[in-house]
Amino acid sequence: MPGVAAAEVWNGLGTTVVLANGVERYVHLWGLPPDSAMVRPRVISGRWLRPGDGYAIVLNAKIATEEGVHIGDRITWALGNRETVWTVVGLIVNASNAHRACFVPYGALARETGTVSRGRIVRVQAQNHDTRSQQALMRDLRQAYAACNIDVRVMQSAAEEREQTRSMFDILTYLMLTMTTLAAAVGGIGLTGALSINIVERRREIGVMRAIGATSPAISGLFIAEGIVLGVLSWLVAVPLSYPAAQVISDAVGYSFMGAALEFRYSASGAMLWLATVVALSALASLWPARQATKVSVRQALAYE
Repeated sequence: MPGVAAAEVWNGLGTTVVLANGVERYVHLWGLPPDSAMVRPRVISGRWLRPGDGYAIVLNAKIATEEGVHIGDRITWALGNRETVWTVVGLIVNASNAHRACFVPYGALARETGTVSRGRIVRVQAQNHDTRSQQALMRDLRQAYAACNIDVRVMQSAAEEREQTRSMFDILTYLMLTMTTLAAAVGGIGLTGALSINIVERRREIGVMRAIGATSPAISGLFIAEGIVLGVLSWLVAVPLSYPAAQVISDAVGYSFMGAALEFRYSASGAMLWLATVVALSALASLWPARQATKVSVRQALAYE
């Protein structure tokens, strides 16, 4: 069809397997050509499927972590009265169906299920990767299947699949953003209190500045600048600590969701965005103390105590 660069037929089966430790787990087996160009998983241990592999399985890392499965272990799968033994050759991280997606050679799965030369999944690589072209190709594919009396249960683009995977982490992301907002609010309140106490302790200094001609904007600007400097200093202290802290949280999330550490990349743009946020919050938190400083009269400030 026009717009199709390549296509592969896969097979899929949800089944229960018996792991090496005797535990039964429900998994979803994806049968695909070992030389498939449609998938490039992140292999964290062992290897990916190779042409010529027989009863080899690439297991999801989350299952392996939870059940203590290692490379070379055997997995038993019973189909009717037959049992077949599969060898674990690799462990992968897969965010989609993270808790149960495993991969096996298409030929081996087809022989066991009696579906040789048949498949349930067609993976299509489009020539154009923009959203409009992909939507048009999906529409054309539906029409082509309908013309062949083939009922399509699900049709999903790569962009939609990525969005579905991303939604898995949205709750955690929003939770972290809420915690960050609360921390920023508490920090702003603390800065306001510190500057207010500072003004009380520096009443004489403010009185002297007013006596020698300092204007209200100059005095308020001085305290706002002090607040911004304190905020920037806190950012300078926090940034070196944020790198190891972020990596620890990233690893914890990865092991919780997928049984392996995520690929960690420190966001330099995020650190700079936080600097801008700190400067803005510091200036905002300094406004009220700065306004109080401008109300200090010369007579009250210099009066003998």
